Formats: sequence, structure tokens, C-alpha cells
Amino acid sequence: MATTTVKFTSKTDVTELTAADIAKLASTDLAQLSKTQAALLTSDQLEGFSATTLPAIAAVFKSIAVEQLSGLAPKALSGLPVKFIAGTQLAALTTDQLAGFTSAQVSGLTVTQIGALSDDLLAALDPAGFKMSSVGAQFDNLSTLQITKLSTAQIATLTDTQIGTLTVDQAAVLLPAQAPAFKSLAALTVGDIAVLDPKFVAAIPTKAFGGLTVAQIDAFTEDQVKVFTSAQIAALNGTKFDAIGASDTSLILLLSRQRHLLV
Repeated sequence: MATTTVKFTSKTDVTELTAADIAKLASTDLAQLSKTQAALLTSDQLEGFSATTLPAIAAVFKSIAVEQLSGLAPKALSGLPVKFIAGTQLAALTTDQLAGFTSAQVSGLTVTQIGALSDDLLAALDPAGFKMSSVGAQFDNLSTLQITKLSTAQIATLTDTQIGTLTVDQAAVLLPAQAPAFKSLAALTVGDIAVLDPKFVAAIPTKAFGGLTVAQIDAFTEDQVKVFTSAQIAALNGTKFDAIGASDTSLILLLSRQRHLLV
């Protein structure tokens, strides 16, 4: 079929089209694509779509076979609203394709879609769009493996609301390398605090540590307190430091010993 005279209707035999043919089709033509036709598209043909034309087939996008999606350029995918992508299709995308998602696309992912992503795919998402929900609906559905794969750039964008939705199981797998990215941990529950890896605790930034509440500090275990740094202990103001002793004598004694040794 000559690329200069490509015509398209819902009855067109899509198997005859090349990527070059598809690239020359107008969005109004592509919008006529049926589910049956979409299911026949190959990875080679999908190379002909752009960020401008791919949205034209949004209504039938879920009919495209997952094994053919590799033909879509990351830039082309960046033009497609994520609500038209099935979870199985998301799971079949490459890290390069996911990395091409815009912040708006990332923020539009649902709980089901997030759950379909492997840990590596999750890590590829644009940090700018990682404030996925004002109520943390997606964040608290991440698996423990996905939590360990969050980049420091992604963590740095998290809101207090999202951090507050962390479960005990999720908090327990936070890595020491992730700790410096937290601007605040004041939203963590006392249950979360108690299960943090001591190495993570030792890596908590001084500002975030100083922002912890008395109840949170009181929730630290002896093993966690033993790794407090001099900077962290110095960040505890006198009122906060003294208040701990009222509820936990053993903890205040340990803290006092730590402070003395570090002076």
C-alpha cells in the first residue's frame, strides 16, 4: 500500500499496513480502529505511533496484545492517558517505557495499576509524579519489595500523609540508603518506629530526627537507641529529652549514657 495514499476505515486490513503507513495516518483516521483491528497490531506497526496519534486509539488500546507493546516508543506512550492502559499491559512495559511516563501519568495510576508493576518498573517512574495521591491510596498498597526499590528521588517527594500510611511491614523493610531522603518522619506511627532497622535509624537526617515526637522517640527500642548519632541526640531539645524519662526510665538512662559517651 503506498504511503502517500493511505486511507483507513474500520474495515481496513491492518495487516497490510506498515509502520510508515501508520505514521502518515491522521488521528481522525486512527480513531476508527476497532478492537479487532487493534488486536492484530504488531510491535513493528506500533513503531509508527507518536505521542500525538497514539491517544486516537485510546478507546481500543487495551485490545493490543501485551507481547506487541515493546514496539511503542517511550515518547509515544507519554501521550496516552494511563486510564486506558490495562494492568497486564503496564506489567509488560519496559523500564525505559515506564521512565518515559510524564508526572501527570504517574500521578494518575490507580491502586490496581501500581500493584501490577514489578519492583524494577516502579523504580523507573518519574519522581516528579510520585506524589501519587493526596490520601496515599496507592502508596500504602505497595508491596514490601516495591518499598525497597523506591529511589531516594521518589521518597523525597512523599507527603506526610503518604508516609503516615506506611504499614508496620513496609516500615520494617526501609533501607538505610533510603533514610537520608526523608525530609520528615513525624507522620510515622509508633508501631512503625519500633520496627525500623537500626541501620536505618542511624541514617535518619538530623532535621528529620529532631522533628520526631516524644511518643515516637519513646517507641525506639534499645537496639535502635544504641545507634543514635551524636548529631541526632543533640537534635533532641531539653524538653523533649526530659519528657521521655517520665514514661520510660530505662530509655532515658540509655539516652543519657549515649549523650554522655558522645560529648
